[in-house]
Amino acid sequence: MSESALIELIVRCQRGEVAAFGALFDLYHRRVFSVAYAMTADYATASDVVQEVFMKLLTRIRQFRFRSAFDTWLYRIIVNTTNDHRRAPRTAELPETPIEPTQQRELEQRETERAVRHAIAKLPPKLREPIVLRYISGLSYEEIAGVLEISAGTVASRLARAHNALARRLGGLA
Repeated sequence: MSESALIELIVRCQRGEVAAFGALFDLYHRRVFSVAYAMTADYATASDVVQEVFMKLLTRIRQFRFRSAFDTWLYRIIVNTTNDHRRAPRTAELPETPIEPTQQRELEQRETERAVRHAIAKLPPKLREPIVLRYISGLSYEEIAGVLEISAGTVASRLARAHNALARRLGGLA
């Protein structure tokens, strides 16, 4: 979607047009879920985060003043909402339902992906956030700096520290 079309869509949302909000939801739902899932490594929690992010978006869209990119503003909401969920008291979690792959290679790939997701989810937020925004969302260092309200140099430093932490945690996978 072009930037002018996105601006028009946001303005329509700010006016309270339900169809416009539906279009915004359709446009961003997968991206919001991808970031939330990468940060939590839990499908149910990520789904809860998505619902909460869109509720916040619905109630706060009029506060968006076009001073930054909409994506930057939205990513900030996703990161904050995910962090709020991580700090909230948890109830007992049900064990994950195992998926029985038919081939050994599939099983190994899923276990590796699971280990990586969990390793990322266990990183402190200051290290997890830039990893998710860079590798899941594909943001540049400058875009990440805008979302997290830090310098691009700090982004680079945090990514390097996160890479080292992940390498230590995932060393057995190499």
